[in-house]
This record gives sequence, structure tokens and C-alpha cells, in this order.
Amino acid sequence: MEKERIISPERLGLEDGLMEVELNDYRKEIIGVIEGAKLSAKYAEYGERWVTYWVEGRMVGCVTIERRDKLIHLQSLSVDNNHRKMGIARELVEYVFDNYVDQGEALTALTLFWNVKIYEKLGFTRVNAAEMKKADDVAGREKHKHCAALLKLKE
Repeated sequence: MEKERIISPERLGLEDGLMEVELNDYRKEIIGVIEGAKLSAKYAEYGERWVTYWVEGRMVGCVTIERRDKLIHLQSLSVDNNHRKMGIARELVEYVFDNYVDQGEALTALTLFWNVKIYEKLGFTRVNAAEMKKADDVAGREKHKHCAALLKLKE
């Protein structure tokens, strides 16, 4: 039996918190958070699972993942400008790492260079982007020349 991964704020008796959602059910909110963070929403369709963060009934953070063999690719990590520096990105990433990455697997991300420090604070290590793009078809889809590749291994 697969463990239940959905954390509903209502089920926990909380107004705020993490919740897994389907893109089709929350497309407008997800795209709004991504574009509000000044990121491109063009990859939103590739997401297999969306983990979102809600405050006072409003989505203020989101991230999606794609599984490829032993790599789980993190995509579109976004937090609303008014809710940054509150640990929301950390909660989203830790939730994905704890619930989707098995021992011996890695969580990967491609990000623009100016975001690298955020990922490093979340436990990621920078790796060779060209090598990651060869090894991972998800990463290979990213054509931006200014991307850094990061990896967080679960040992």
C-alpha cells in the first residue's frame, strides 16, 4: 500500500500548509505563483506532482517534480514575493526530498546562476550542467545558457 502523501491544511486543522494538487485543478493559481516569481511557466505541463504551500487560503508557493530512473527533477520552485524568507521554499523542497526521493536516489535541479545560493542553502551541491544534460532527458530539455545544475543525494 502506497503511503498517503497529500497533506491537506483542512485535514490537519491548519489554515496554512503544504498540499499536493493536480495541475488541472489549480492551473490558474500555479501559473500565477510561477509568473509572480518572474519564472517561465512553459514547463508547467511536464510536472508529474505539484506540491503547493498555502497561506490564508491562497497559494503562495509551489514546486513540481519529474521522476527519471534514480533522478527526481525539481522544477518551477516558486514562492510569492511577499512570502519569501519565511522558509516556504525549504518546506517545499524538504517535503519532496523526504517523500519522493529514496535511498540512493538524487534530487536534481537546473536553475539560473543567481538562484544557486538558495539551492545550496537547501543542501544541494553544484555539478557539471553539461554532464547532467547528457544524463537526464529532463535536464536536456532546458536550453538556457545561464543554468547551473544542482544535485542532492539521499544516502
